[in-house]
Amino acid sequence: MPQMYPSFWVFIYILNLIVLMCVLSKIYFFYLKI
Repeated sequence: MPQMYPSFWVFIYILNLIVLMCVLSKIYFFYLKI
């Protein structure tokens, strides 16, 4: 496993979590309006 930039992968992981939460919240509010 490449461990040259562990902080970079942690940043990518957190960024993916934030994007996922934003998408889920948009879908949730979209169905909430219906």
